[in-house]
Amino acid sequence: MGLEFRRVLFRSAATNGERLTVTVDDRGSGIDKTLRETVFEPFVRLEESRNRNTGGAGLGLAIARKVAEAHGGMLTLSEAPGGGTRAIVELPLFLIPAKTANQTR
Repeated sequence: MGLEFRRVLFRSAATNGERLTVTVDDRGSGIDKTLRETVFEPFVRLEESRNRNTGGAGLGLAIARKVAEAHGGMLTLSEAPGGGTRAIVELPLFLIPAKTANQTR
């Protein structure tokens, strides 16, 4: 169960108090296990049938992983149940202490 948009299913968002984990499943053809790390390289596009006008530049996953890593997290890919690709983003939670009445700006 989750929120579905086209072929993408937002599966879950959960926290263990220290990390936030967001899981998203794609109902497409999936990414071969041997190519999962390759797709994080800039300008890598696996579907050669698409042209740059319809298939993107191959930067999305590279940027997403760099952003996650810059925030102390990670982005990984695996096989989704029933086929397709599962993307998991894990980010650390940072607790900001509430200001007390005595604190000033």
